[in-house]
Amino acid sequence: MKNKYFLIIIFLIFNIACTSTYYLKPIVGNHTEMFYDDGIPIVTSRLPNSTTQIFGRKNDKNELFLTIYYQNDDSSNSINFNPELIKVTGENTEKVKKGFEVFSAEEYMKRLRHQQGMAAGLQAMNADQQARQAGYSHSKTTSNSSGYARSSNGVSVRSNSESTSYTTTYDESKVQAAKQKSQQQLDITNQRFREIRNQRESELLRITTIPPASNIYGKVVVKFKNAYSHRIYIDIPVGMETHKFIFQKGDK
Repeated sequence: MKNKYFLIIIFLIFNIACTSTYYLKPIVGNHTEMFYDDGIPIVTSRLPNSTTQIFGRKNDKNELFLTIYYQNDDSSNSINFNPELIKVTGENTEKVKKGFEVFSAEEYMKRLRHQQGMAAGLQAMNADQQARQAGYSHSKTTSNSSGYARSSNGVSVRSNSESTSYTTTYDESKVQAAKQKSQQQLDITNQRFREIRNQRESELLRITTIPPASNIYGKVVVKFKNAYSHRIYIDIPVGMETHKFIFQKGDK
């Protein structure tokens, strides 16, 4: 059970910053077994020369994060683990299948940087607009006047009148204060984005040569398709062996 507790530790490290909607539910078949830890379903596949453990977690951006632990059980030979060879296929209730896009580490990081850049840009545009408006203040002044006027028949009549004026003033210091505050908020956002990128960069799997009796662990990101989530088939080929897993959509 050493592998079990090892994967649990990896889960705690890797999933702090991953907002998620549900875990995939494994369907146990040949060469696979499943256990739960704190409600998390983890499935193990054992083949003659290797052992693989995996669980999947879908977030609210339709990204499926596969956390994978691979053990090279061959005591003599090294083996190349290439996550780009992993195949993920979704199936709908009518048994129609569709391949899911599996991102390489470089592709996913490019996608993440683009998403973060768009979010930071929108925040900066909104902050600039609010800062410009902060410099303006509007006031309304109402004045009343009264007097007497003589009518055509010689009778004095009291008259009242009201006038309203509007004034707009501009204070550049308020604009600069608002810009300074928004820049501080943007700096906090960018710092958080850097932390997320650094964490993702460190946890994503890349092609690696695994020595005998050694292991590798990390994540692979998949573009999820809700329309084909009734069954999800995951094949992890390494050398002459392929670990096969079947999942179904989990509960939110």
